[in-house]
Amino acid sequence: MLNRKAVTAIAVALALPSTVFAETVVIPAGTKLMGELEQQVTSNTRKFEVGDLVRGSVWRNVVVDGHVVIAAGTPMMLRVSDISKRRIAGRGGDVEIRAVSVTAVDGTEIFLDGGYDRQASHRTALSASLSALVFWPAIFIRGKEAVLEPGTIFDATIPANTRVNVPDGRPRTIRLDRTPDLSVEVLYDEIDEDARRLPMQVTVCDKPWPQALHVATVNDMRIDAIPFETASVAPQGGCQVGTGDVDLKALSEHFRRGINRFTVEGGGDSAEVVLDIEM
Repeated sequence: MLNRKAVTAIAVALALPSTVFAETVVIPAGTKLMGELEQQVTSNTRKFEVGDLVRGSVWRNVVVDGHVVIAAGTPMMLRVSDISKRRIAGRGGDVEIRAVSVTAVDGTEIFLDGGYDRQASHRTALSASLSALVFWPAIFIRGKEAVLEPGTIFDATIPANTRVNVPDGRPRTIRLDRTPDLSVEVLYDEIDEDARRLPMQVTVCDKPWPQALHVATVNDMRIDAIPFETASVAPQGGCQVGTGDVDLKALSEHFRRGINRFTVEGGGDSAEVVLDIEM
């Protein structure tokens, strides 16, 4: 039989709200954030001007120490930071958007660096970062408007260490710190003007060199294999480093404007490549 004091103690405990414990996580300065544009932005100065706010959202979760600190789908504040209309002599328009801020899972406002610069052009170019294209003007031909379509992917950077409170006890992502068996790097400095082939360097560790390396997916969609043509392979420590290329035309048929991802597979392993494409 419970006494009156025990019953009172149980009643008080049931009436109190459950306590949610939080853990503080520091987002390191320089952390990358992938964003997605949610509206069309053009260099038409009748529709947009410098300072206009445009809609965007976080494309992928930002994860630190196994915790999601900025969730995919979170709205981002973006601003038109530069704009110039098209001109004669084939000069295309130019429009640049900049990431301003985003909100972390605990409501902390985080200011950002980075954005996207779009210049109208008929040519395809590649860049290791968000850089501009070179104009190829035609005299007396009016240039095109620069257009950033909805779905354009861009990156931004968190410039300073930022503390965020995340709920404690949520499932964590396990990260294994080891050298991957397969890694791929785009050799940007070796891309020719015609950009018909995409040169890459492939590193294979602790395994024989794969008989068939190929691009297998683009933006998470499986495609018909695009073979990696190996030019040379040389040992380097406990790894083998090979150079070669893939057919850029076949690959670019699956690209969209902005940042794209594709995977290279071989020998039972895969590696993801991220690059910025202007079309």
